[in-house]
Amino acid sequence: SKLIRLKDDVLLFRAEESFQLKKFDESLSFLDRMANESYRVYRLTGQIFFESGQPSDAASYFERAANTAPNRDAANICLFELAQSYFAARAFDATITALNRIKDPDDELARRLISFRADRYQQVGQYEYEPPKIVIRDIRLLDFSNDQIIDAGEDYSLEIAIANESDTP
Repeated sequence: SKLIRLKDDVLLFRAEESFQLKKFDESLSFLDRMANESYRVYRLTGQIFFESGQPSDAASYFERAANTAPNRDAANICLFELAQSYFAARAFDATITALNRIKDPDDELARRLISFRADRYQQVGQYEYEPPKIVIRDIRLLDFSNDQIIDAGEDYSLEIAIANESDTP
């Protein structure tokens, strides 16, 4: 059993190396020779199919990876990859469902989700995307004629809409 585990570790390492070199068929060949399937095998197989332009095939592996993930953060990453696969396969409802399954994402994933969710919801017509706004309070104005700072008071606020790159001409 230790020998089988060692063999699987070597095969997985070689599969990951081939994947990094974009040798997808070779990578799948290493994975096919493994005795045990696991979270890492499912996730790597999903990544191979996604990168080789087969998002529908990738989705089933990301689903398996999410279901066998060792912890919540790993499951969330797989669900995000699942959503990306569904979107690439034009399965828009499934994209939204996968995104909604992500629970308590870490800060890095949360940042990635904000723009992905907004863009995807807008593309599937679930809501009108409104760019985030920054509201600045406690405004002070500079009077250039005598270099004095004038407190504008609480009656004034300034809203700045942040435009996407696609919003700019």
